[in-house]
Amino acid sequence: MTETTTYADPFFGAAVSVFATTFGTAVQRREPRTFEPTITAVIGFSGKLVGSMILDLSEQVAIEATRAMLGGGGEPTPDDVLDATGELANIIAGTAKTALAEFSLSMGLPSLVTGKGHSVQFLKQVELETILLTCEWGDLAIQVGLGPHNN
Repeated sequence: MTETTTYADPFFGAAVSVFATTFGTAVQRREPRTFEPTITAVIGFSGKLVGSMILDLSEQVAIEATRAMLGGGGEPTPDDVLDATGELANIIAGTAKTALAEFSLSMGLPSLVTGKGHSVQFLKQVELETILLTCEWGDLAIQVGLGPHNN
């Protein structure tokens, strides 16, 4: 990483790429505003860096992304939305992991948290970076907390 890049940059690039190629829609950075995610995917990393990536989706983004992943049409079931959110988090994290190859990262399986008013906390040892995003379906956010692995 250079002085002008951060650990979060590959996750932003991955989100832009995944939304463009998988969904045919653009995501872009947004200004801070009230945002209450209804579904969150958490993926842990270990290697020369340790920490997590959190993908926060509004209900509408989660439903529309699921619908697109299932080929459109119909209302996805709650289980479909959970599965698709976990898969979307895997794709974004895996793409970012490739860009961070110098850190020999391993990824865990996604854990999912649902419901209004939930929160996920990071360990104090990692620097938290939040990427606020928006797309035609609504708002989303990616939080990245990675730091050096201390043996």
